[in-house]
Amino acid sequence: MRNSMLALPCLTLAFGLSACGGDEESGGASVAPVDDTNTVMAAATVGQQSTSLTTIMPSADALAGQGPITQVGSSIQSLVGQYQQVKARAMAGGALTAQQQAQVDAAMNQFSFVDGKLTADITWSSGQAAIHYVADMTIGTTDSGSTIDGTFDMDFSSSNGGYDVQYDYSAAYAGVTISAGCVTGGKVDVQYDIALGGAAFDALPAEARSQIAAQNAFNGKLILEFGPTCGEVKVQGT
Repeated sequence: MRNSMLALPCLTLAFGLSACGGDEESGGASVAPVDDTNTVMAAATVGQQSTSLTTIMPSADALAGQGPITQVGSSIQSLVGQYQQVKARAMAGGALTAQQQAQVDAAMNQFSFVDGKLTADITWSSGQAAIHYVADMTIGTTDSGSTIDGTFDMDFSSSNGGYDVQYDYSAAYAGVTISAGCVTGGKVDVQYDIALGGAAFDALPAEARSQIAAQNAFNGKLILEFGPTCGEVKVQGT
């Protein structure tokens, strides 16, 4: 899905942060501890919202599963948005505008949760915007709770006036442990990429495209390590 919305000179991205003044490339960079309180809180929310996946009943349908899936997707979205604000402030020395959320209507759903195996391919679209979730996860049970392993991918896009923005997120869950409704262990790696395009963007002079991309096109990684106590999380990022 490579259709999205771009407002010049500063992007307000349809499903997440208003991205101005961020860095250009972070792929391949080594991770470093993230001490920002809001980012750490957002990471803890990813863990807490992920516990909702363990409440899905066996053989549930798409309607029953879409709530937990969208909760997890929204928390990952907010985590990356908060982290990009921190990076942008560090570079530009200023605060970003508030995030704006867009609502989309259900379009098509494929969902299955049988014998602890959760798979989902769910797309919502509304006018010029679309959001797509793909989950392939194993929900296990332990004497004290549950475990989550697998992948949770999300992409969304919007388009306006020949300008496109594409968001891609990929979260890998490894041994995420839930006890008494709280995450107490495991790791989630979140890869993210924001790309610009569209006929109007491509028609701009090369220097203008480069400048806009440097301010608004991001990619990177966040590593969340949970536990051992309830609500504890360590965050690293590129």
